[in-house]
Amino acid sequence: MKSHIDRVIGSIGVSRLFPRKPTIPFVPEVSLCCGCKVRVQKTRIKTVATLEIGEFVAKETILACPQCKKTYTTQGLGRTVPSGSKFGYDVLVFVGRAAFLRCRSDAETIQELAARNIGICPSEIAYLQKRFVVYLAKAHRQSAVRIREAIKARGGYILHLDGTCAGDSPHLMSGLDEVSGIVLHNVKIPSEKAASIIPFLEQIRQDYGMPLAIVSDMSQAIANAIKEVFRDVPHFICHFHFLRDIGNDLMAPENDIIRKRLSSHKITST
Repeated sequence: MKSHIDRVIGSIGVSRLFPRKPTIPFVPEVSLCCGCKVRVQKTRIKTVATLEIGEFVAKETILACPQCKKTYTTQGLGRTVPSGSKFGYDVLVFVGRAAFLRCRSDAETIQELAARNIGICPSEIAYLQKRFVVYLAKAHRQSAVRIREAIKARGGYILHLDGTCAGDSPHLMSGLDEVSGIVLHNVKIPSEKAASIIPFLEQIRQDYGMPLAIVSDMSQAIANAIKEVFRDVPHFICHFHFLRDIGNDLMAPENDIIRKRLSSHKITST
């Protein structure tokens, strides 16, 4: 049954429905202005790609009033694809989710989009990934009020703080609401010092108010920043970080002995 369903779905896929690029008109829904019939001022044609149709030719008509010279454009195309871009918003989201949620390589994403009649190159994939992050960040900032209302409706939030870095790269400091699982804020800082963390915490306080409690690792810089911004809020040590650090302290000699013996026998991890 599953194979039969797959064949049926495959037979009505985008590549079968639109073997050639269709032309889709975008015309403003207006006929009169100043009591006069609007006229066609010009027509613009561009190739657009969306998940539902694949690549198609968008024929956009711009109308103008002969009296007041006011121009009219359709909102449909602008809601489908960003200005100056070939790929629709749905393609942008598909590329972002493929990279950051489904961990797909660029080649795998290109292959998946090709099955939807969308041709795209690696450089365009990389650009859409960056654009996805920018759009997501702006959407998150615009939703701060709604997030704050949702947090308040749940009775407050517990702020979990953590920073991470790779090598000499800047630290990525993140603040997570442990109750809802929402990432409230994250930012790159040059180093994990209190002076760099304080503005980050002040932004969280401004957007979401005072937390019920705060959880972090045993970083002294984070502790100092918390005292500065959230002086009277209870501060707890993360259980995972506590046990990991205690384990390192208790087992460090034994780990060193094992590491040296493995090294002497030229045994390495795979």
